[in-house]
Amino acid sequence: MGAREAPPAAGGAAARAINRAVCRLLPQSARAESEEGKRSCLSEVLPLAAELSAHAAMTLEEIHGQHALPTDHDWMQGASKALHELLVSAQRRGCLTAGVYESAKLMNVDPDNVAFCVLAADEEDEGDIALQIHFTLIQAFCCENDIDIVRVNDLAKLAAIVGPSEDSGEPRDFHCILIMNPSEEGWKDPALEKLNSFCEASRNVNDWVPTVPLPE
Repeated sequence: MGAREAPPAAGGAAARAINRAVCRLLPQSARAESEEGKRSCLSEVLPLAAELSAHAAMTLEEIHGQHALPTDHDWMQGASKALHELLVSAQRRGCLTAGVYESAKLMNVDPDNVAFCVLAADEEDEGDIALQIHFTLIQAFCCENDIDIVRVNDLAKLAAIVGPSEDSGEPRDFHCILIMNPSEEGWKDPALEKLNSFCEASRNVNDWVPTVPLPE
C-alpha cells in the first residue's frame, strides 16, 4: 500500500489524540455491560472524531480534487469478489481476527501488522449507539494507521463465509474483522491488492469507508 499524503499538523494532532483514546477506551467500552457504561467510556473522544472526519474530508478534497470513481457493475463486482477471496484466504492462513473487542486488543498491541479492516452491520444495528461509536473509533484508528477499511451490510453472508471459531466452534462477533499480515516473508495477496486499489479510488472522492456488497 502506498503512503498517503500527511494531513496538516492540526489534523495530525487530532488523529493522534483519537488514536491514544482508542487504545485506552475501546477495550474498556467493549467490556462494559451497560449502554450507559459504554457511552461514558467513549464520550470524550466523539468531538475529536468529528474534528478528524471534517478535516479529513477537507484535506482530501484539497489534495485530490474531485475524481470520478468507477461506478460500473464490473468495478463493484470485482471488489466484492476480491473481499470474498481475501476473507477465505485469511481464514485458511489463520490471519483473521473477528470481534469488536478482539480487534480492539489487536489494534492496541500490534497495529503495524493489520493489513485490512471490515466493519459489518445490519439494519437493526443502526440504532445501536454503542456499536456506532465503536465504528467511529475504529475508523479513526484505521485512518491514523494507514489501514484500508470497508463496510459490509450483511452479517449473515459474512458469517457464512468466515464461519464459527475453529477453536471452540462457537458463533463469533462479525461486526469487526481484521486481516493480519501472515508470517511468510514477501507475502502478497492479489485480492488484498485489488481492495487496496478500490479503497484508494474511493478516498479520491471522499468516501473513506466504502460499502462493498458480498457475492450471492
